[in-house]
Amino acid sequence: MQNTRLESNVNENIIQEEIQILTEMLLKATQKLISEDTFEKIVELKALADEKNYEKLNLIIKDLTQEEMEIVANFFSILPLLINIAEDVDLAYEVNYKNNIGESYVGKLSESIKNIKDKNILENINVVPVLTAHPTQVQRKTVLDLTEKLHSLLRKHRDVKNGLINERKWKNAIQKHIEILTQSDIIREKKLKVANEITNVLEYYNLSFIKAIAKIMTEYKLLLEENNIELKNETPITMGMWIGGDRDGNPFVTAETLNLSAMKQCELITTYYIEKLNSLYRTFSMSSHVTKGSKELEELANRSSDTSEYREKELYRKAISYIKEKLENTREYLLQDKELEDKYFTADEFIDDLTIIEKSLLENKGEILVTGEFEELLNVVKIFGFYLASIDMRQDSSVYEASVAELLSSANIEKDYSSLSEEEKCELLLKQLKEDPRPLSINDENKQSEELRKELAIFRTARKLKDKLGDNVIKQNIISHTTSVSDLLELAIMLKEVGLVGSDFARLQLVPLFETIEDLENSYEVMDKYLSLDIVKKWVSDNRRYQEIMLGYSDSNKDGGYLSSGW
Repeated sequence: MQNTRLESNVNENIIQEEIQILTEMLLKATQKLISEDTFEKIVELKALADEKNYEKLNLIIKDLTQEEMEIVANFFSILPLLINIAEDVDLAYEVNYKNNIGESYVGKLSESIKNIKDKNILENINVVPVLTAHPTQVQRKTVLDLTEKLHSLLRKHRDVKNGLINERKWKNAIQKHIEILTQSDIIREKKLKVANEITNVLEYYNLSFIKAIAKIMTEYKLLLEENNIELKNETPITMGMWIGGDRDGNPFVTAETLNLSAMKQCELITTYYIEKLNSLYRTFSMSSHVTKGSKELEELANRSSDTSEYREKELYRKAISYIKEKLENTREYLLQDKELEDKYFTADEFIDDLTIIEKSLLENKGEILVTGEFEELLNVVKIFGFYLASIDMRQDSSVYEASVAELLSSANIEKDYSSLSEEEKCELLLKQLKEDPRPLSINDENKQSEELRKELAIFRTARKLKDKLGDNVIKQNIISHTTSVSDLLELAIMLKEVGLVGSDFARLQLVPLFETIEDLENSYEVMDKYLSLDIVKKWVSDNRRYQEIMLGYSDSNKDGGYLSSGW
């Protein structure tokens, strides 16, 4: 206990020291850009803020000119950013330290698994962090990159204190990046486009998500083994994404942006796989003269185009070379529609070839060789496939109602759908879903409204992406402001138009989003009626009896307040 308190005090001293270093560097960078008089005001304002002397703070702020106000605002925007970086570094260090010495802390994975009384719960667990769409996001990628660089540099502070890194060079590097930060536009002046959002968010995968999930999966499987837990569930964590598919209130999300989002993700994850295979190729230099390989491994190696005489006995390298060639062909097909014969049709086929290498290593006492980079690659492929993150589609229920009304009218089935009662709507929609396999949109597209054309185009793209990248690339469509069963069935009609829903199958889950207090109160009755429908029972049964329901916090909070919304 004494050691824990001592370590806590040491960490507290270090973080305060790091905050002081960053603050001094920010002051130095700011001083270069402004007059001495304005700089002195910033110093005084900071001191008063530290003292919580708000009365005097108000007096000084009131007298600032517009130019001074902008400078002061910039300084006090960057300062908390730097403090947050220091706190993040300290937290990461503390978690790593406690992991390494075996100390417990809230949320520790090993403790969580031990504390689960019913281990079967792990068989069905699936944690899905979802990156949502924010078309109003103002922080620039430039700032995110600078933040990441400063975070990386600050993590080396303890090595500087121990004399392992030159302190002068380290301080100069931090000072340089802080000065660049103070001289850069912190917020964007022009609205972020969907394509920019997609590019920006994928940087998080490169910087952290893929590595972090690979690390978590390795630890998770080791803990299962230590606790004698055998599971079939190999994907307790997967990723979700709204960017490119969330068109509720954002007219710039189209079939093109949905396709762009999926293809950019595919490009990123397949590039990662190829890089890992290149690294494994350099590493796995084992010779058949020394260690054996399985018959399956030999067959895989013989398919490689690598006929170098120096590789004759290096079966693992030849097998990895073949897998990489096949994956590169797959990548060409997925991204550029190039029809190449030797390619993977599914990520499972890619996993099968990697498993041949794994089994061969294990059969020949190469357990240690399976760990590390190879194990991480195999785990990541099982989680990310060729698509990286499942893209959730979302649209407001009113758009689906208007689209279905137009379809029914153009097909001479019902000229005034919107005037029907809820019961009449459901009866009509169910008849179309169960009894008539033909699409409604057989008329000339030029006669369709722009909104209907747009909706049908995005669903056709969804169908194409699922056929190409696998069903998991888009698993569900969320219906904003769901108020009734007909809202769900209207979406089903739209999906039926492109072959994603039929009388006995649903390749996309229909997810209601109940938002206002009234809608939340009615949600029980709506879902009870919906799930009791024979056609829906079939859809849900095909989805392992899983039905997702979303409860909105934003609108219900505005509508009824925090307590009522939460209840």
